[in-house]
Amino acid sequence: MMVYPSRAGLALINGCWALAGILAGVILGAWLCSRPAQPAGQWQAAKPDKRIADTGTEKVKPQDCAVVVAKPAAKKKLDLPPEIQADPKKHVATAVIIQPAERPQSVAAIFNEATGTTDILTQRLAYPWLAIEQRGQLWLGYGLADGGQRVGRIHLREDLLQISALHFGGQASLDTSGAWFVGVGVGYRW
Repeated sequence: MMVYPSRAGLALINGCWALAGILAGVILGAWLCSRPAQPAGQWQAAKPDKRIADTGTEKVKPQDCAVVVAKPAAKKKLDLPPEIQADPKKHVATAVIIQPAERPQSVAAIFNEATGTTDILTQRLAYPWLAIEQRGQLWLGYGLADGGQRVGRIHLREDLLQISALHFGGQASLDTSGAWFVGVGVGYRW
């Protein structure tokens, strides 16, 4: 004798397969679009600001001051690459920490010819009008659901497109109670 699942059982099975398929698609898409993240503590050259790419350069020879730099120990404290630490002709003019932000930022090092000091300024830029992005989040939680039921939840979110401050992408969540959600949407981040 064959036992067939109820309609609710079939809906749950089909929902789980749909959720698994969408999660696999999001993970595959994220993997294909991902760039390897720079490991913490590793130095890399900053991406130049394209706004000044065509302005050219010039040499400045200060006559009334010496260039003010940090003492050589700064190179070790900043854990700069060994080739920079070993080169006595390379100096740290200044170092700053830039806080992460939703908007892109431009950084400019300003050399003061009168004092010999270097200051770093940051400029918060406008949101991009249109940009492809690959930014995800996997979230695990435990709490209360409708009726006071205790449930665990796994939530996966992937942003794929940005238009100004709006981020478009997909998300999926699954609760230990069997409830689930899969969909696409838009988020506003500040």
